[in-house]
Amino acid sequence: MAARDAEQAQSLSTDPRFTIGDDAETHDDDVSDVAHEVVVVTNGFRSGDLSWQQQAKSSSSPVTTTLIRPGKLESQDNSDANNEFDNREDGSEDREPMLKSPSGAASGKIKSFSLEPSGHGSGGGGGGGHHGLGGGHGFAGATVSSGIFNLSTSIIGAGIMGLPATLNVLGLPLGVLLLVAMGLLTELSIEVLVNASAVRRIWTYSGLVVEDCGQRSRLVLDLAVLVNNVGMCTVYLIIVADVVAGTSWQHATSSPVEAMREASLHEGLLAEWGLVAGAWWPMRPIVIISTMLLVLAPLVSLKHVDSLHYTSALSILLAVVFVVITVAVAAAQWVQGRIQLPRMLPACSSLKDLTGLFSVIPVMATAYACHYNVHSIFVELKERTAATMLRVTRSSLLLCTTVYVLTSVSAFLLFGSSTASDVLINFDRDLGLPLSSLINDTVRVTYVLHIVFVFPVIFYSLRIIADDLIFPGAEKPLLEDDRRFAVVTVGGMVLVGVGAVMVPNIGLAFDITGATATMLLAFVFPALLTLKDRLGLFASWHRAVAHFLLVFAAIVSVTGLSSGLYHAFVSSAE
Repeated sequence: MAARDAEQAQSLSTDPRFTIGDDAETHDDDVSDVAHEVVVVTNGFRSGDLSWQQQAKSSSSPVTTTLIRPGKLESQDNSDANNEFDNREDGSEDREPMLKSPSGAASGKIKSFSLEPSGHGSGGGGGGGHHGLGGGHGFAGATVSSGIFNLSTSIIGAGIMGLPATLNVLGLPLGVLLLVAMGLLTELSIEVLVNASAVRRIWTYSGLVVEDCGQRSRLVLDLAVLVNNVGMCTVYLIIVADVVAGTSWQHATSSPVEAMREASLHEGLLAEWGLVAGAWWPMRPIVIISTMLLVLAPLVSLKHVDSLHYTSALSILLAVVFVVITVAVAAAQWVQGRIQLPRMLPACSSLKDLTGLFSVIPVMATAYACHYNVHSIFVELKERTAATMLRVTRSSLLLCTTVYVLTSVSAFLLFGSSTASDVLINFDRDLGLPLSSLINDTVRVTYVLHIVFVFPVIFYSLRIIADDLIFPGAEKPLLEDDRRFAVVTVGGMVLVGVGAVMVPNIGLAFDITGATATMLLAFVFPALLTLKDRLGLFASWHRAVAHFLLVFAAIVSVTGLSSGLYHAFVSSAE
């Protein structure tokens, strides 16, 4: 077996249709002195299955051949592929079953070389070239720190305002526990995407979905991303308008998890500062349009997501400032003895409370949703390896979970049972501290700036999907076609702007988006990729988690959507 596979590897490497990576000279020795049964993995086909050589030659995608022998685990980067295999520090076989011998024993020394059809690059995959969520576009110089900032910015958005109210519904212990659990589930689902992409060399979310779930599933994924990101960008602009221009719709007295259906009843910063007078409504379109033209337009015109790493870092800094102020105010009131014991158990005294419990999960899921930007960040990393991207993912989720827990707990302790769905509402009152007005203004201005810097990161993937749906047969990648780039960018901004002007209530949007699009993106598709795995990438416990995620997503979708509609129509009618 070993001799035969070694001969096949040498034969394939001399095929004129293939070019050998820069490290090819190190592999000639590997082929000649293999002392153990060689396992050849070529585009997912193992030696002994079928004729891997014939399949490799007939494949149109880059070919990766891995030879395994005894010794210390040591992976070598491919010349152009940025090393698909993640050599995990913990030595776990479960996470990397591709690196096993046929008997299932731990692999030995690993040397790999990449044979790519001449004229083909290694970027882009799945649904073809430039299309698909996160497709490669030639730029690969992003650092780990910029990746962490960009992914963290994708995560921390409008959800941070709705999370304190979830503790008011669930109680402090259960609320914190679910926040942490949601972060762990998010990490597992992103890990599926990262490992599958690294091994298969498919650098788009849609490419992975098409590979395992079929071409029709790609449309579902694209629509889910479009709905999610249009909704979130619209929410961001509405938040900016609420804070700057104020709000005046009827105050609701129902459950706080109605996700911002409660009105702030504040005049807005412009009126409070004496810059405008009179009705609030004429100012909202002006604020939205001015924000889009003067602030957002230059940011969304940047073609590479890594170009946003400075604004992303500033966005995270502003989020930290928001957290520090919230914690400091809560601590000051604790010292003054003004903090009351918060709710420790879920509220279950009425049907409204029970339905409110089911609205919590969509809000939390939306707060962590970032899967649509994972590949955009992954493909731009200077070291495009699974280990590097997982480091980015775990660091980002640790940072964001810490921010979420600190903010939610502090705000809940600070405002207790009066914690509103929009926590900014609670900062429009006397805090009982010196310079209370300055603190309130600082909190609101800080958060508005944070939202402004989050917007272009979310819009980046929205633009990719919109281009994929509107120009499916385009010959050039989006970033190489300036006219198409401008059309898609302007069209997307107009759509979001009109939505922000026309929709004054974002509560139902949170419920519907979280229960539908977010569930598909964050849990359903990663679970399906795990269950449909044909390459042996995932262990049995991964499959058990995948089954749980499917059931979990189904329950949350039905109950969350029903609860949102109930609060929007039945509860408001009462």
